[in-house]
Amino acid sequence: MFYQCQPMPAHDKARSNVPGAFSEAFPVLQSVPVKHWAEYDLQLGDGKLTHVIDIDDQRLSSGQFYLTVGAMEGNLDDMISVCAEVGKDEVAGFEGVPSLLVNFDADAQAFRLFKVADKIYLQPESGVSVETAGDQSGSCIVFS
Repeated sequence: MFYQCQPMPAHDKARSNVPGAFSEAFPVLQSVPVKHWAEYDLQLGDGKLTHVIDIDDQRLSSGQFYLTVGAMEGNLDDMISVCAEVGKDEVAGFEGVPSLLVNFDADAQAFRLFKVADKIYLQPESGVSVETAGDQSGSCIVFS
């Protein structure tokens, strides 16, 4: 069965980056200055661009996709990098499963996430310490 593509309805391109609105495809940019998502509100959106999101698409050459978010000013070590790939962990018996690798920086890995069936497994990298932080209202797991 073949489906015929219908043209997109006419729209105001100045407001096409709004949920539910049709728009033309965005160009592929590798490094884009950004701000907190709430600052993009059409009524309140006058916040300063504070961070950069970089993408490095290596899916065709190595099967990996890198995403990095970092500060534009101040402490430039305030960044986080994630690599999406097909992962395996021979000790746990995972092979050929979707995984994410989260890095402290370009040289140090923090942990991996593996998606297996209806579960997500978190595996700290060797040499990484794990502790909890927070109070009664909520807590976080801290990797260092």
